Amino acid sequence: MAAGIKNRKIVLPAANTPFNWVNVANIGEVAASLLLDFETYTYQALEITGGENLSFPEVVSVINAITHMGLSYKGPSLLRFFLYKKRQGVTTPMIFVMIMLHFLPRFRKPSHISDTYRRITGKNPTLLSEYIAKTFPVL
Repeated sequence: MAAGIKNRKIVLPAANTPFNWVNVANIGEVAASLLLDFETYTYQALEITGGENLSFPEVVSVINAITHMGLSYKGPSLLRFFLYKKRQGVTTPMIFVMIMLHFLPRFRKPSHISDTYRRITGKNPTLLSEYIAKTFPVL
């Protein structure tokens, strides 16, 4: 989404679908803990999630509240999205991947939020607002 943020406009066919936002640093912390105590977690499947499910309009609101960036979100139809991305030079297979990642989740329940991160690290997962405040420049 770097190009969209740079242009101050995120365009994805996600509408108001909530997505789980997990900080990759939180995943790294769990991985490090697992390596340090490997025997405890051997043969376990661990679901690592963030602590909140937010839609892209909500994410844009959070970004704007913190950075005053003036970012907007557009949720076009599939055809408009496809044509918009083609005009940007995105390959057809990549556009289909973006559709699978952002349109198809509209037809499922919101993601389950696990307690794995808290259980292993003893901390709460990083909220998206915390990540944005730490990562994005305030404009």
